[in-house]
Amino acid sequence: MRKTEAEALKERTTLGLISNQIWYDDPGRLSAFLARYNFIAETVSGGQNVAEVGGGDAFAARIVSLCVEQLTIYHNEPEFIRALRSQHHGEGTPPQVRLHDILSDVLPERHDRIFSLDVLENVLRFDEDVYLTNLRNSLTDNGVLVIGISSPGVHHGQLHDNGERESNCKTGPELQNLLRRYFGNVVLASMDGETVYHGAHSGAEYSFVICS
Repeated sequence: MRKTEAEALKERTTLGLISNQIWYDDPGRLSAFLARYNFIAETVSGGQNVAEVGGGDAFAARIVSLCVEQLTIYHNEPEFIRALRSQHHGEGTPPQVRLHDILSDVLPERHDRIFSLDVLENVLRFDEDVYLTNLRNSLTDNGVLVIGISSPGVHHGQLHDNGERESNCKTGPELQNLLRRYFGNVVLASMDGETVYHGAHSGAEYSFVICS
């Protein structure tokens, strides 16, 4: 019996670059990774022109794309862009994928919702202002920005040229105080495993701030 296109698509669907690496390294973490995108989907649901900046995974991004009118994924590495474009998506509007470095300029268009997960911890401290200013200036007038970051001690940082690992992880309150320099309204949420708490939480492995 000949398979339908939808059935064939399900058989071709694979994990994305990030989710595949998590599955290989520590499969138990995959549920927490996907839970972050569930939280994002709830937060940006109903957005008309939503953007994910850096660190994204087309596999997990589908959770968000089903809740918004249009999702655009921006990344600064061409190889990552090629991998994202090769991902298969089911029903709904597939995300647009575009090459862009947020540390160089604002996004090429304004978005009513922007989220950026696991990026700030890899931004050097003297680049924080450029990163956050460009994100803020890429929003529409009533737009919402969501930043997600691992708690100190959870993320091990990236390896730099000098052979030392450097991480710009922050506690929830530290992240909230930083974003208050750029936005009038900053709400903190904490995540421990797959559970989300309002405000700071002592056992949090991950923090979100929702800014407007």
